[in-house]
Amino acid sequence: MKASLKASAEALGNPAWGQDGPHDSGEYNQFPEDTGFFRNDGTWNTEYEQFFLECKHGVALNFTCMEMRDCEQQENADCSPQGLVHQVKMATKAADTELASENALERYDAAALGQVLATGTAAAGSGLSAFTYLRLNKRLFEEDN
Repeated sequence: MKASLKASAEALGNPAWGQDGPHDSGEYNQFPEDTGFFRNDGTWNTEYEQFFLECKHGVALNFTCMEMRDCEQQENADCSPQGLVHQVKMATKAADTELASENALERYDAAALGQVLATGTAAAGSGLSAFTYLRLNKRLFEEDN
């Protein structure tokens, strides 16, 4: 990937852009608004960062919670896993990036499987290029599941 980044930068006449990725993208547990790169007025919107983002060839965004449904969330949580998945699907489609996914919770019921299948289609946004079933264990293979 680094060789590809370097070659792309040199082809554009900006060899310095091919040295490394963004330096202000933050740490693992930082909120996006606390970084220079991801905040609303962040450096993701500069000419260099656009170049860098357009060079994530052959990669996929791996996102979680495909099995979760809005109706299963506590009302006071005020959350929408289905809405969040839809936003991610639309963003990956707009960015022409593959979307892979995984489950967030240990679930073996038909409703969870149905939600994964429904969200995995390309009907609303991007279809899934891969799905990882987390917590694969002997319980999955019990007759009830």
